[in-house]
Amino acid sequence: MNLRRPAYLLILGLVLASAPPTFALVLPGGKAKGESRKVDKASDCWVGLEVLDADVVASNKKNKVINKACPNQACSFDTQVCVNEPTKKCTTVPALTGITVDNSALVPPTDLSGAHACGTSGTLIVSAGSHLTVNVTASSASGGPDTDRFTFVCKKKPKRRPECKMPTGTTLVCNAGGSGSCPASAVPDAVCPPNTAGGPDEAIFTTLDQCTDLDNGWTGTSHNFPVPANSKLKLCLSGCDAAGTTPCTANGPTGAGSINTDTFGPPLPLVAAGVPVCVVNVFTAPATGTANIATGEMSGEVDLHSQVFITDQTKVCPRCETGTCDSGPRMGQACQVDGTVRVQNSLASNKLFKLSKGCPPPGSPLATLTIPLPITTGTDHTPGAGGSKPCTENLANGVPVADDGCSSSGCGTGNCTGNACVSMTPDPSDPSHMICVDLKGGLSQGCCNNDTSVPCFQTRPGSPGINRTGRPVPPVTVAGATGDFPKLSAGEVTVATFCIAATGSANIDVVTGLPGPGAVTFNNDLCLLKAP
Repeated sequence: MNLRRPAYLLILGLVLASAPPTFALVLPGGKAKGESRKVDKASDCWVGLEVLDADVVASNKKNKVINKACPNQACSFDTQVCVNEPTKKCTTVPALTGITVDNSALVPPTDLSGAHACGTSGTLIVSAGSHLTVNVTASSASGGPDTDRFTFVCKKKPKRRPECKMPTGTTLVCNAGGSGSCPASAVPDAVCPPNTAGGPDEAIFTTLDQCTDLDNGWTGTSHNFPVPANSKLKLCLSGCDAAGTTPCTANGPTGAGSINTDTFGPPLPLVAAGVPVCVVNVFTAPATGTANIATGEMSGEVDLHSQVFITDQTKVCPRCETGTCDSGPRMGQACQVDGTVRVQNSLASNKLFKLSKGCPPPGSPLATLTIPLPITTGTDHTPGAGGSKPCTENLANGVPVADDGCSSSGCGTGNCTGNACVSMTPDPSDPSHMICVDLKGGLSQGCCNNDTSVPCFQTRPGSPGINRTGRPVPPVTVAGATGDFPKLSAGEVTVATFCIAATGSANIDVVTGLPGPGAVTFNNDLCLLKAP
């Protein structure tokens, strides 16, 4: 789907649904510093950790797990906190009164009755060549507290180790999603009229929770943000037949009470160089586009007003917790979660933000930017005037425009290290190649040649410019469907490049580099629906 032209901060959304992972490696507890060994043995089974066995290459009896990374890559351990992990010395667990964990990525279970139960899994990130210690404390009215220590180790592989490269011919899909975002029983929204040509009535995009990217401005400081997952864009379809021999015309109603409501996804929290903003993207017109349901190719446009709010580094944007807004003008009022994103640079102890369209930020916007946003499964190039220094919107109220924040050495491609490349993943647009993942969670396309930890755009004279390429995925009928629909394009990638006007705030414009260009990569599930 192609949604044409510039944009500041955006949020599409699509949910990843797949079979639950198997957490086969059990760490039942172990002695923590200063703890009596006698007490420890008697309560080792109260609480422990379970680790996804695919993340581990070795373990031992001291609750240490080890993985190996290529140079400059971090290790990730998918882990969950669990009650009742029996050992030879401890086979009975009393009812617990509480569990605390000194790492915010791990959430204890809510069932503390003593039966085996696990909390929501979280991902522990360990830099290559480093280790991470996690302490978990369980309390009970009948004894304790019991504190157990766990160690996660990330060892570097030799630089020439062949496993550091993608095997020849390997085709991997970065979180390709699944039918959870397109169940066999799904039907189109009633507002979408029947497609009399015989094709689908509605297309629903839902962003996945990895392999997305949002880059803002020319300094590189505000690059490599992830896009919130599980937010949706809905389009009514017409004019196409079921075989896909004719193209679909797409129209997505917007505004209060419509299937897309009045905002493009929930508020978007961003923190760059200590400057926190919350961005609300308001539709100014219906979303439009065209689609080829045989190939998955799509193109269109979403017109927005991006409202930029200055906030604080802890709240950033209000969250929807336990069904109510935790802050902002609707604090304490009911909400539903419309998207989630990890805000790594926030000062919040829990960096996973549950966001809602019903939880707006407080105050008035510092600036409102007019954004015609293009999205395509093809390739989008340098926006604005193209070439060097392509975007100059509201320059009089911004900072002098540059091509990048690098020295005379310029901007490279595929050269990122440090926090700009804490791990590698298959490129969602071309899964046969690997791409860097930034510590913030977004993808790193290129960095300064003089400092390969600083992201940048290649817009200098003689450079290839900004290029973002999507990936169409031919839809297939969902398993269990009674007819040809629903159909699912799992892992469909849409991209856009855009210009960002100056906000008039020195803090934002200097840090981000505004006016300047931007680019976005969405990793989506696309669901095509037709009424029975």
